[in-house]
Amino acid sequence: QKATSAAATASELERRVAELDARVREMDARARNAETRASAEADARRRAEDSARTAESSRKECESRAREEVAKASLALQHARSEFEMTEAGASSREASLREAIDAERKRAEAAAMDARRLERELSSARSDSTALRAARDGAASQLENELARMRAALGEAERAREAAESSARDARAKTSAAESEWRAQASARAAAADGARRDAE
Repeated sequence: QKATSAAATASELERRVAELDARVREMDARARNAETRASAEADARRRAEDSARTAESSRKECESRAREEVAKASLALQHARSEFEMTEAGASSREASLREAIDAERKRAEAAAMDARRLERELSSARSDSTALRAARDGAASQLENELARMRAALGEAERAREAAESSARDARAKTSAAESEWRAQASARAAAADGARRDAE
């Protein structure tokens, strides 16, 4: 009976060891998935920051073009005024031409300014999106780190439980072997005693 009980205990402990091994593998897989999600969040944040930098570069370029257009318009106006002061011949036609040139330059400058404002709005929107993504990424990263910490703690507990179960299983197997040896020794002794009694009887 002792040997049977020890064998049953050893079998139960081996089953628990197998279950703990399965839990350890499952936790390892969940930890790898969490690390993959953290990497994907970091990639999304980098893409958002690249978009923000691109928008900032475009805005600066448009502002530079707008300043160049304004400078050209100013130079054109100065040149036109100089020509107007140098001669009054054809003043009316020249004045009309100058007004047209000024209007054209003003329209170009206004268009450039509108482009600059539009790019400024796009940049502001991109910055807001980047801030939101960064906040979401930080929150997700913190959550993932906490989850990883919990998983690692659970993994350590499962590993320790598995080691304890393996140790118990080894002890149970040793006890089973000792019980079997004791039973065999007792059986041999009883058989020897029976043989001696039989010979005495003869």
